Amino acid sequence: MTTAQQPQPGGIAPEEILPEDSGSVKGMRFARWFVWFVWAYFTFVVVVLTMSFFLLLFNADPDVGFVAWVYRSADRAMEPFRGIFPTETAGNGSVIDFSILFAMIVYGIIASLVSALVSFLDRKIAEERSKAMYIAQEERRRREYAMTTNAEYAAAQYQVQQDEAAAQFASRQVAAQQRTAEAAEHLSADQHEPPPPPQT
Repeated sequence: MTTAQQPQPGGIAPEEILPEDSGSVKGMRFARWFVWFVWAYFTFVVVVLTMSFFLLLFNADPDVGFVAWVYRSADRAMEPFRGIFPTETAGNGSVIDFSILFAMIVYGIIASLVSALVSFLDRKIAEERSKAMYIAQEERRRREYAMTTNAEYAAAQYQVQQDEAAAQFASRQVAAQQRTAEAAEHLSADQHEPPPPPQT
């Protein structure tokens, strides 16, 4: 179980209610991180394509380092979509690339699906942890009930022994009182007997 320094309110230590993650939870955590990185990648691609679209639209100078980097990154992401739709070029050199718009939509849909998968894994992890916490709390309650039952049984046994000892002591006292009374009666009878007549 997970260890902690401070107890939680109510006197329950964290190690008693926060069980260690099971193998399935650890696997889902790993899958969540992997899926999250996939989502981050597709989100980054959508951002790069958006910048590339507007840089082309406003006829940005491709000799500028940032613009050249955006175009290179967009070219790698555009490989599956290159040439699907025609491009429109205006007289001032601006370009409207409909293939980039289509790629942005496709990558955006993929990013949304991956985001939904991340949310699903988060819910599953929370459900598994809640289930494990409930099981740990039930085990703790059973242990406490067993300890309480054993303590009550031990107290009952001790009370029975005390009652038996008290009964034995009382019976011994009654027997001693009876013997004392019999001895007193015998002594009193000896004192009241008439003296024997004198011998002539």
